[in-house]
Amino acid sequence: MIVLLLLMGLLFPFSAVASDTGLICAIDMGSNSFKVMVGEMKAGGYVQHQFIKNHLGVGDDMSKTGVISPPKLKEIRQTLEKYLAVCESKGIQKRAAVATAAFREAKNQGEVVEIAKSLHLPLEIASEERESQLAYLVGTLGTGNFAVIDNGSRTIELVASSVRGYQWSILQLGYRIAFQQFFQPAATFAEASERYHQELSPHLLMRAWKWRMWPVTFYPKIEWTGCGFHSRPCRRKSRH
Repeated sequence: MIVLLLLMGLLFPFSAVASDTGLICAIDMGSNSFKVMVGEMKAGGYVQHQFIKNHLGVGDDMSKTGVISPPKLKEIRQTLEKYLAVCESKGIQKRAAVATAAFREAKNQGEVVEIAKSLHLPLEIASEERESQLAYLVGTLGTGNFAVIDNGSRTIELVASSVRGYQWSILQLGYRIAFQQFFQPAATFAEASERYHQELSPHLLMRAWKWRMWPVTFYPKIEWTGCGFHSRPCRRKSRH
């Protein structure tokens, strides 16, 4: 459902999500996996017809040289062709794709855009801000005054919405990066988990204070409570 709602942000005004949409082919070109979902919003609910997921590892490929390699570009084309064949078999004309972090970072992202054009597939390589906003819409269905954390393979999107508008931040600490930097070289899972949380926690605390979102509590159970808009957090307590 997340892939479908994410793509509805591209295909329709958000208010249209509550109405009947007809069948939609949504393609999520993630840094680690690609997904295609065939579904629709109908009578106020979601109906899924088909879901396919394939591991492509574009982020790992791109991180070696800063570009997506020719073999990986070929695999991307073949995967998109397979997904579009599913759409065609069901007679679906509403289709779109969104690509995320690895494609933003790739120096040859234009080659991916050309692949999509040649397949007549509408594609958006989402900016950091755009991906954060879409993650917020998916997580909250447009309701204000919430904070959303979207943990992708390469990046974590932190986004909140209030009367001041969207506030968002990107951390290069997604689950795949975390595995490579913290878990793969560690002797034990506990050691890796502790190191990862020590790296991640200050970023979350800083943004919670900056965005006036307190109290906030997460592993390792450290809570900060702010005392005013301009004040620094005035209480810190550990619950180990």
